[in-house]
Amino acid sequence: MEMITTKSGGKLEILIIPFKEAHELFKVMTRELRSVRMGNKFEMTMDVLLTLMSSEAIEKALWPVLKRCLYNGQKIDETSFESDSAREDYIEVVNKVLEVATAPFSSSLSSLLKTQSAGGIKGRQ
Repeated sequence: MEMITTKSGGKLEILIIPFKEAHELFKVMTRELRSVRMGNKFEMTMDVLLTLMSSEAIEKALWPVLKRCLYNGQKIDETSFESDSAREDYIEVVNKVLEVATAPFSSSLSSLLKTQSAGGIKGRQ
């Protein structure tokens, strides 16, 4: 469980996310982010953010995870972000939930890629 206070003072509580839901979200994100263009850091960051925020597939995989979280003490549902103040928190909430749900997969993947890359370089020398 993780507790976060948003910049506007909202309270986000991320409860335990089942493996199946977190893994599905990670798979969808990696599939969607494969289309991100390589370029300078700013352009790539913008492309990642716009892909994350506009992907229907990511949103569909994200909602089962969001529904396991609490926002200001209430279970998140389709009405949680109706008020203007809550809408200000939406992107921050989504970003944090995506981060928490997919971080274990991302760090494992990053380690594997570093190991494979180092091994590949040694093999070429």
